[in-house]
This record gives sequence, C-alpha cells and structure tokens, in this order.
Amino acid sequence: MKIDGTTRLAGVMGYPIEHTLSPVIHNAAFKNLNMNGCYLPLSVHPDQLQKAVQGCQSMNYMGFNVTIPHKQAVMGFLDVISEEAQLIGAVNTVVCKEGKLYGYNTDGIGFIKSLQNSCREIEWDKQKMVLLGSGGAARAVAVQSALTGIHDITIITREVDQGEEIASTIKEAKRQTKMTIYPWEACFFKKALSDATLLVNGTPVGMAPRIDESPLKNHDWIHKNMMVYDLIYNPQQTQLLQEAERRGAIIQNGLEMLIFQGAAAFEKWTGVFPPVDVMRQAANEVLDDR
Repeated sequence: MKIDGTTRLAGVMGYPIEHTLSPVIHNAAFKNLNMNGCYLPLSVHPDQLQKAVQGCQSMNYMGFNVTIPHKQAVMGFLDVISEEAQLIGAVNTVVCKEGKLYGYNTDGIGFIKSLQNSCREIEWDKQKMVLLGSGGAARAVAVQSALTGIHDITIITREVDQGEEIASTIKEAKRQTKMTIYPWEACFFKKALSDATLLVNGTPVGMAPRIDESPLKNHDWIHKNMMVYDLIYNPQQTQLLQEAERRGAIIQNGLEMLIFQGAAAFEKWTGVFPPVDVMRQAANEVLDDR
C-alpha cells in the first residue's frame, strides 16, 4: 500500500476496536481497485467522541464508520441524517462532504443486499420473517426490511417493549409490513416458525463464549422451506446454522451482511462499488486464522 500526501483516509470508530474486520475488508478493496486510500481502526473513548468526529472532518477524511458504543451518540454531531438512520435510531456510516457530515445506516442495507446476492429472485412482498431479538442489529434488519417492502415481520424478544417500539416506528413510517411482537416463550416460537420463510437470529446467542448454545430450544421448529440467517459470523457456522442445515434449510451467516454494509459505506465515500469477492476473501483469511 502506497501512502503519501494524496492518500485519502477513512476508518472505524469504536471502543474497544481491536477485533474489527473492517480495516481488512476496506483496505483489500482499495488495493484491488488501485485507489490511494487507507482505512484505519480508531479507538475512541465515549468521552472523546465529539473531538474525534471533528478531528476526522478537520483532517479531510472521506468519512468513517461508527460501531459500538457510538452509533447513537454520534448522531448529535452530524449535520444531515438519512431516513433509514433516523428510523433505526443509529448511524454506522458518516460521509464528510463540502464541510458537512452526513449520517447513514448501512447495516440494514447490508442485510438486504446480502440476501439479494444469495437469493436473486427473492420476492419481499411474500416473505414472512421471524426475527429473534430487538437490539440494535435486529432493529436495523427490521426497519430496512420494512422499507424494502417485506410482507410480515414477527419479533420474538425478551424485551417486549423494545419490540413494540420497533413496530411503532415502522407503522409511523407508513409502511405496510404486518408487525407481530411475541415474548420469548416456546409456544410463540412454534406458532411463528410454522409458516416462516426467513428466520433471523439477531441475538448474541451462539457467539463466544456461548458457541455451544442456540437461541432455539427445539430445532424441529425449523423446516426446509425457510432460510435461516444468523447475524453472527464468528464462529462462521453457529449451533443454530448447523441444526438448520441438518434439517434442509438454506443457511447464511452474518459475514455477508458485514461485507455488504461495508461495500455500501465504501461506495458512499468513493462513488465506486467495491469488489465484494475480494473483501469476502480477505475477511475469511483472517477468520480462518482466529
């Protein structure tokens, strides 16, 4: 990688930030495209977030990503916030342009694009999604799916109030998606999954240190006519995905969402859609070594 006085910078702000894959995938894209850019991990304590944002703007960054715990707080320091970011209530991508800071959320877009990439003929208005959890990632998936025109979303969550708030947000956005919120109880899992076409795990159950666990108590609720999508990508095949594959369901992990949300951010900064195959290969090489 050549770094000189014309190198354009981007990065990701988080705290902690040591395990992020974003520099790997973005720098692989810059190299493949022969673009003079460099993407850096930026460890930013919450008390220093405003200064860090102003610093990136002052140093003529193309933009930057934002991850935990800054996705909500950063919104207070931006000039313009996109519709999807406002509805999701979080920003993960900032573009520095003509003296202003523009905030977007590409997490949900990454989810949608990854599905479109693997299921090119997916008909959103016929999909019935069961979404496990109601945290930040799950909210991004729900909101962007509604904006895309999905027919039906059922959220099963231990935090019913959070689920209801997501449903209210989607309704206020005048989307036609049917929303159902259930508490985290076995009878509701069985009912919701019986005719679901898409099961999405938006909880941390299945990642370290709980890699031997699954959010489902009974995997026989999974059927071969559904796709099971786990937002976790490390491990690359969670217990949930292993059980789903045994039952004939199509499976996908969260690496594709990471890749496509990064690709969407890269395009916003550079105007060029990056090579997702190259980004995926770079990420897999790192994950294989972990």
